[in-house]
Formats: sequence, C-alpha cells, structure tokens
Amino acid sequence: ITPTTPTTPTTQQQANRTFASPSRSRAGDAQLLMQATFGPTKSSLAAKQGISDADWILDQMNTAKFPMESHREYYRRHVNPPFKPVLMPRFEVRGAAEKGSRWHRYAITVSDIGLTVNISGPVDARALVVAGIQRGYIDPTSNGGHCTDVPK
Repeated sequence: ITPTTPTTPTTQQQANRTFASPSRSRAGDAQLLMQATFGPTKSSLAAKQGISDADWILDQMNTAKFPMESHREYYRRHVNPPFKPVLMPRFEVRGAAEKGSRWHRYAITVSDIGLTVNISGPVDARALVVAGIQRGYIDPTSNGGHCTDVPK
C-alpha cells in the first residue's frame, strides 16, 4: 500500500462545491442569519431567499462587495471622549464637522457639579464657559429648552 498525501482544495474548488442542504425554509434562513450576523432583518431575509447557505457565505466574504476593516479602527473613529488636555496630552480636539467627531445636544454634565459656569459675549454670540473652558455657543433664537429650576 502506498501512502497518499491529502490534497487541500483551492478556493475556486471550494467555491464550486455544492452542499447538500435540507429543504429550504424562511426559518432555516433566519437561523443562519442569527448565527452568522447580528440577527435577521426583513431585508436580509429577502436577500437570502433563493440563495444557498454556501453561496450566501461566499458572497459575504466577497471583499469587492464588503471591504474588510478593522474593528479597532472603526471603534476609534467613532469614539471621541470629552477632551481634557491635562489628562490627554496626545489627543487632538475635533471640530463639529470633522469626521469621527461626536457632538451632543448638551454642554454640561454631572461631572461639572461645583465648577464655575459663565455666559459671556454679545447677545447674538454668547459663549458658554465651564471652569474656564468654552463648551459652546448659546443660540439667540432658542427659547431655552424645557429644563429649569425656576418655579413657574
């Protein structure tokens, strides 16, 4: 008996393989999408309909259609903690329109309790300053919102 070396199929051979699958159902498609994604949606179920599981998986690995990206890179682009120059000397300030910046509809947080808050500047361009650091501008057309500690 002559020993034989097992061969590894090429990517093209793997792509051409047909997988025996049980009868197709919407529940089976949903099961695959639950295991392979963050869960099925109506649009993902519609896209999966009529495609074998193997073809769907190969399509998901198509880098021309879905370019690979690093989760770390994605996370760092989308996370922008409050900037404190003393604590974060290597970080950069991002402007409101810059890619990756995160801006909120509020300028004062619980961590600001006990700090000095000043409003300065002309009526049409008042600046909100907390502990000597400008946090934003006050819109002169704003009615002040709904939050107040002044009794009605």
